[in-house]
Amino acid sequence: MNSKSPGADRRCTAFPPPDPSCVELGMPDVAVLRKLADALRGKEEEIAAHWERRYRLAFREAGYHSPEDFRAEARRELAAILDHLRRGDCRGLGAWFSAHGRELFERGVPYSEVCRSLRLFQEGVVEFLRAEGEAAEDLLDLSFALDRLSHERLILIAEAYHQTCQRRWERRTRALLTEVARREHRPGGRDRLGGLVGKSPVMQEIYELLILASRNRETVLLVGETGTGKDLAARAIHALAGDPPERFIGVNCAALSHDLIESELFGHRRGAFSGAQADHPGLFRAAQGGTIYLDEFTELPPPAQAKLLRVLQERAIRPVGGLREVAVSTRVVASTNRDLDLVLRDGGLRRDLYYRLRQLVIRFPPLRDRREDIPLLVDRFAERAASEGLCTGAPRFTEEALARLAAHPWPGNVRELESVVRLACRTARGGAEDVADLRLDGPGAGEPGPGPGEGERAP
Repeated sequence: MNSKSPGADRRCTAFPPPDPSCVELGMPDVAVLRKLADALRGKEEEIAAHWERRYRLAFREAGYHSPEDFRAEARRELAAILDHLRRGDCRGLGAWFSAHGRELFERGVPYSEVCRSLRLFQEGVVEFLRAEGEAAEDLLDLSFALDRLSHERLILIAEAYHQTCQRRWERRTRALLTEVARREHRPGGRDRLGGLVGKSPVMQEIYELLILASRNRETVLLVGETGTGKDLAARAIHALAGDPPERFIGVNCAALSHDLIESELFGHRRGAFSGAQADHPGLFRAAQGGTIYLDEFTELPPPAQAKLLRVLQERAIRPVGGLREVAVSTRVVASTNRDLDLVLRDGGLRRDLYYRLRQLVIRFPPLRDRREDIPLLVDRFAERAASEGLCTGAPRFTEEALARLAAHPWPGNVRELESVVRLACRTARGGAEDVADLRLDGPGAGEPGPGPGEGERAP
């Protein structure tokens, strides 16, 4: 290699580990990649040994597999990468990365270890080139090429890893649903779970997914329009798991101050910033052994998304101003009413965070897609209104009234339906509600739903 120039170390240290939030997919120039392959030709064993030494330090507390296994894996991966680079086969290299991601999941390698290994890939090669004395100008070009290659590798492996994980969840879910369908003692299924009400087929599937989610502490992603019951679902998971009620912490991510998000979620030490007069545990530690519900998590700014990703990967938090990480055993349930494809396309959501959260995705249908559940919901809301003294006795809605309710589009979903029913109960003149008492096109339809938490509280 060329002799080392005085500026080599200074210029090389300007290249931090890749940040997936600013990835631009697409391999760099093939000629530069071939030059990188030539620079590493014949050095595979030495680089693998270099990675193994870094592995021993980075994984000294992990018992996933031995350093020898890691070294063999590093040799195999490096040989495959260099072979594709020498041939200029970027498409084949991308396919190999994807296959490698699927293999890592099937072998049971934890995602936190995958991410550490991804970081070692870039850091180890750059440090090795620097130690070999590559000229500053050459090292600059090679570092740019390696940086983009590392980005591509990170995205492809992570995506394949989590797609494989999702397929396994789907297989387990289908098996569970099949088992439940065969149970003779529940031929009609349940008509409610926790605060959720409905006996439609789609709600039966949601109930079983919630039961499945309650059996472990893996992350859960709830997707659906506003007012479809995502908050109730998060509470149902927590209750089904048998966790202490006070260990359920709901967080409205859109309402968090951007300046204090890290402190609110992960806590801070006394004196960490102006106004920090005492230690604050943070919401994650407040939910220790329970569930933290991140409502509208896509509203979190990119820096907070990056820190949330690390918490999900490491299962540990570091308070602001703290020197040590604190292990947390908190189930994370996140929700959004936005189209995730559009959010990803617009850059409002980190792809790696999305892949980490989508291990189990539960999609909630709008009310217009499960109209057969409206009579059950109406009865429940009427009973609640009567118990709160809004009317004398639970009003009975006529068939004509129910038909009119079933025909309404319900843009506000279940929360809007509850608002209409409660208004009808307040204006009830007798034991039955008439169609005239349903203000679907007037103030009742446009009237705001109940206060925070009231529209989706448990019956």
